[in-house]
This record gives sequence, structure tokens and C-alpha cells, in this order.
Amino acid sequence: MEVRSPAGLPGAISRNPNTVTAQERTGELTTNGREHTTILKILLKGSLVLLATLTFIATAHARIGDSLAECRAQYGHEVKAEAAWCGGTAYGFKSSGLYVYAIIGADGKVNDVSYFDNTKVAPLSSPKQESLWKQNQGDKVYDNSDLRLWNGRKEYKKQLGQEHGEHWVEYSWDGKEALVMNPSRNDGFQIRSLKEFDAEQKIIKSEAKGDVKVGAITQTK
Repeated sequence: MEVRSPAGLPGAISRNPNTVTAQERTGELTTNGREHTTILKILLKGSLVLLATLTFIATAHARIGDSLAECRAQYGHEVKAEAAWCGGTAYGFKSSGLYVYAIIGADGKVNDVSYFDNTKVAPLSSPKQESLWKQNQGDKVYDNSDLRLWNGRKEYKKQLGQEHGEHWVEYSWDGKEALVMNPSRNDGFQIRSLKEFDAEQKIIKSEAKGDVKVGAITQTK
């Protein structure tokens, strides 16, 4: 059965909805089914990504101020240990898709730590970097809504100290603690205490003048 369109235009013929064939209905349902399946797949993929992100955030990671015992409790025994270029000892750990390179100084605490994606050759995502940044803040309050307290994150786009490239510095609200973070070589993400950063700048500057520091020994070229 065919019904003329209300406008009555020549050739403007529409089919009565009640006369749609079973074949057409089947086709329509099949198309909708595919769309629903696609939507479900997208939702499932998004849920898995969110779950992985939340799991990563909830996982404790070696951070500034941790001892070697605390690092081992979180990651298990180190897979590498060597003299650090800036003094102290560097330890490598693998856990939760990360390779962690933590430098422990004479005080027995982590003061320089770099994180790498251990599943692929690529920088860590911004959410993961932010999560690691927050974890390294420990129990100190860095983000505070009180406008009277200056503790905002400061960005240095080209250089900080002797190091080129982008760096960020943020102080705790009481001004007693400060952290420096920056991209590092081999797609790493590095976090240091400001005290350690300043100490490393002196070493870099000394090397530029011709002195070479090997562990705790300084040699002249």
C-alpha cells in the first residue's frame, strides 16, 4: 500500500510504516544490533582504560624521602644497583608496568627518582605523571585554595639551572619542601627534591669546568 505525501508532489511517494516488510525489519534490527555492539565495545574499552588508570593511581610507588627498605617493600628486590653519577647509590626496580630508577643519598633516602614505561618505548601519559607527582608530595600540602598562600606550580620552559628543557617547581604551602619535575632522557619522568636538584647543578657546573665527579671521588681531567 502506498500513500501520497501530504505535499502531493509528483514522485513524492512514501511507504506506509505499517507495510514495512519482515526483511526490512530484520535488516533494521541487524544494523541497530551492530551499533549497539559497537557502543558496548567502546564503553568496555573506556572502562578498562579507566580501571587501569585507577589501579595505577592506587598503587604506591617509590617516592622522594623513601628508604631502600620502603622501596623494596613496594617493588620487591631491586633488579639493578650501581653508583649514582651524583653520589649515593642508584637502584632499579620493576613493578606495575614501570621501571623505577631511584637514587638514594648519604641520608639513606630517595632524593632523585625517574620513572619509565616498562611496557613500551614512550613517555608516561600526563595522568600517570600527575599521579606520580602527587605521590611524591607525601603528606605535605602543595595544592591549597587559600589565596594568601603562594604555593603554585612554576614552569620553566627553556632551562632551569644548568639543565635545558622544560622544568616545573612547586613548594609546599609552608615553604619547607619543594620538588622539581621534568622529562628526562629515554622518555623518562624525573622528580627531585629542590635540595638535590641544587646539589646536582653544582656537579654539572663543576664538570663543565673540567672536574669530573665519580661517585664520592672528584678527579681533574
